[in-house]
Amino acid sequence: MYFSCILGPGEPILTILKLLEINKVSNVDLRGTDPSSGMLLLAEERLRNLNREHLTVQFASHNGLLNSNLYDIIIASLVLPYSSDKAGLLQEFFMQLKPKGLLITSHWPHPSQVPVLSVLKRVNHFMATGERIDISHIELDVSFSCWQEEVTKQMLMAEGFTIDHWISVHIPMSFPDIRTLLSFCRIAPWFNNDDLYSEAEKETRRILLEDYNLKFDLDSRFELPSTAIVIVASK
Repeated sequence: MYFSCILGPGEPILTILKLLEINKVSNVDLRGTDPSSGMLLLAEERLRNLNREHLTVQFASHNGLLNSNLYDIIIASLVLPYSSDKAGLLQEFFMQLKPKGLLITSHWPHPSQVPVLSVLKRVNHFMATGERIDISHIELDVSFSCWQEEVTKQMLMAEGFTIDHWISVHIPMSFPDIRTLLSFCRIAPWFNNDDLYSEAEKETRRILLEDYNLKFDLDSRFELPSTAIVIVASK
């Protein structure tokens, strides 16, 4: 069986390896692909850290794998939403799959169902512009570009796929404090500036209180349950 995993920001190949090991599946040719050489290097490093010598993965640039009828399964975790040519990407997946092969892909639903990401994007916008926005303003953000269910379904079917399963996966995300949540933005210039960080933290508290009715001290643990969509489609 040939199993391709498009790495993307979620790096699902590590989870796949663990699942294969748990279920004692070994007759699988695993290939990890991505257009980013940095992502490939990071995935290789994390694979080494797993210390699973009997599990091997071939890593290669995504652009170099254009053969037809090559894979039984392709997994693309949080890849499709960030593609500037979604139809072209799906055409490529369809071409690379064997007959009756499976594409397993995931994306974020409406931003109202992904408070973790929505809060971070709103805080970043506020810190960059001083403007407060609500969830409706980020519906067109690239991260949420697949949130319209019927549009995304039609897009897959237009490229020849049959949708077998459309699954909402609930992801409870707990944080010990606000700073841990905001650490996702640690590359932002305001994160390591005490005065600017204070403003970001205040804005985060405001959003969590007004939109999610979360009342707590700065050091209190809180949870932001989110949802992801997983699609299983066949060729």
